[in-house]
Amino acid sequence: MQRTITITVPEEFVADLEELAREKECSEEEIILNGLKRRIAGSRIRSLADLKAADPRDLGIDPDEYVSD
Repeated sequence: MQRTITITVPEEFVADLEELAREKECSEEEIILNGLKRRIAGSRIRSLADLKAADPRDLGIDPDEYVSD
């Protein structure tokens, strides 16, 4: 299932977003979604630390999916 969410990107980020999308040969949407995935994964990983869980997979996170290029 997908849901459309509209965001406003501050002008100061637009040129960087466009440039990064060109460099990575992907859409601006993909850049934003990847950033969101990483933010959510980071939050879950911090939760793991709070739970003292040894492995991110305990929360259903595959760490390899979020490795930077």
